[in-house]
Amino acid sequence: MDLFPDQAVRIAIASFDVQGNLSIGPAAKFGTENNIYQVTLDFISVDTMNATVFVEGISATGGGAAPSGVAKPAYRITKDPDNPAWASYDKNKSYPKSNLGEPAAVPVYVGVGLRLIATVRVLKGTVNLSSLSSITAGVESGKATGSLVVQTLGVSGSKISAMLPMPSELNQTTIQNAILALGSIKALLFDPTTHVVPRVVGIYNPIGGGEATGNQIVSILAEDKLVVEGECIQNDVTARQAQAASSPAGAVKPPIKSTPAKRAMPR
Repeated sequence: MDLFPDQAVRIAIASFDVQGNLSIGPAAKFGTENNIYQVTLDFISVDTMNATVFVEGISATGGGAAPSGVAKPAYRITKDPDNPAWASYDKNKSYPKSNLGEPAAVPVYVGVGLRLIATVRVLKGTVNLSSLSSITAGVESGKATGSLVVQTLGVSGSKISAMLPMPSELNQTTIQNAILALGSIKALLFDPTTHVVPRVVGIYNPIGGGEATGNQIVSILAEDKLVVEGECIQNDVTARQAQAASSPAGAVKPPIKSTPAKRAMPR
């Protein structure tokens, strides 16, 4: 845990559009009928690595590179293989220079985390989204239905497993129990019996291009893992979480710094 100097707590409210895409922007105070919202409470303890990629501007229809001076509405992202942080990197191999666009470094947050996700569908009228308690009040009054997920990222152990709640529904009691459980688990992160296996818990998209770019970055991380002291780092970032990190309102951005590709990890 001493290797993860940056800590952050985030609460974000997002809405799903008609195509099922998650959009994080200025938080709406009230959820409206027939819409779906997601409230995420995160705690992360991380260090920052740089995943190097090549960025190529393409046309909106995907028909090749955009001419110089023309706005580039979309991007093609490919991995830069000449980086020892990638598991597939071979120091004895010569990698040709890529012609697939400009190089870019994508900050990747490696560490551990705790997450609570409440997903709510508003059935009638409006529901106050300003707090978890007001959301559960809307569910209990019959104005909405919802689900609750409590998740650990990169930490496990018998004590932690015993503290994870098993919510059967979304209400005031289960929300309170989940938050209390996360607080208790957070206190166990430095317990010697806690097993720590670092994960990719977030990314920051400095490129732009919204969800499409985030999806490509997540795909690259899933295809070729990052390596720290000979250990492959698992990727726990979904495409929707990548989109959240692509938006200034939803970004989890600890201080970004240059991080050596090889660092000693806790055993």
